[in-house]
Amino acid sequence: PQYDGWTPAVDGTHAYAYMAGSLYAVNTADGKVAYTINDPANQWNGYTAAVVTLSGKQAGFVVNGGRLIGFDLAAKSLAWSANGTAVGPPAYAKDVVYVLNAGGTVLEAHSPANGSLQWTSNSFGDKGRFNKLIVTDNLAFVSSDTTTLAIDLETRKTVWEYPLGGELSISNRGVLYIGGADRKLAAVNLQ
Repeated sequence: PQYDGWTPAVDGTHAYAYMAGSLYAVNTADGKVAYTINDPANQWNGYTAAVVTLSGKQAGFVVNGGRLIGFDLAAKSLAWSANGTAVGPPAYAKDVVYVLNAGGTVLEAHSPANGSLQWTSNSFGDKGRFNKLIVTDNLAFVSSDTTTLAIDLETRKTVWEYPLGGELSISNRGVLYIGGADRKLAAVNLQ
């Protein structure tokens, strides 16, 4: 099937995409599908593809239908699924999978091995619903259409907020870029 507007995750040998209820691994050398992993509990939500987040340990993570899903890429199998109301793509850092859950009002940390919940942040639902997530060594940044929050990973509390939301990116020089839907761009020095 053709799905427009998605970005694959890429490692040394494959590009990965979650589409139509399956994780596809495409060989980067020849562009052919190397293998697929079926998700029998897939919830159809139109012609969209979910972003796959990779770990350095042959695992891939996806959000579909509110579930956080873990794939074992070495075994080419679905490893686990954690039910919820998760939104947006997950993030992986320091052997933890992070996801926005409860419709985008809390940040959760999960075990990449089995999906078990390690902790949940304080709710930031009074600030809106968030759907973008990026994680550093000590902070998680979550973004809605109008606001970006920094959440301390140790205390699990919001430590600051910025009055612009949108796409998030961090440069190799420690600058957080926030790209708003109204073509505004903010650069926040994190150092």
